[in-house]
Amino acid sequence: MHRFHGKLLIGERVLFRRVSGVYEEDDGRGVRSGHLEVHEGSTPMLMTNRPYHLALDDGRNEEIYITGLRQSGTAGVTMLAFRVPGAHKARTL
Repeated sequence: MHRFHGKLLIGERVLFRRVSGVYEEDDGRGVRSGHLEVHEGSTPMLMTNRPYHLALDDGRNEEIYITGLRQSGTAGVTMLAFRVPGAHKARTL
C-alpha cells in the first residue's frame, strides 16, 4: 500500500481541495485500486463512468474512476473507492 495526499478535480474544476488515501497493490490484471478520504463536508453527486483527476501533493497526477462511496465513521470524512484505469458501468453515487 502506498499513502498519498492531494486534491480531486473534474476537468480543471477542483471538487475537493484536501484528500488523502491509499493505493492498493495491482490486482494481477493490470488494474490498480485504492480508496481516498474526502475531508470536506458534503460529497457532491459523483458518477462511476467518468474519469476524475487526482493531483497528488508530490506532483504526480492520475486519472481515476470512482467505484464506491461510504461514510468513514469520522464526522465530515467520506471514503471513496477508486480504480485506475478501468471500464465502469454508468452509475451515480
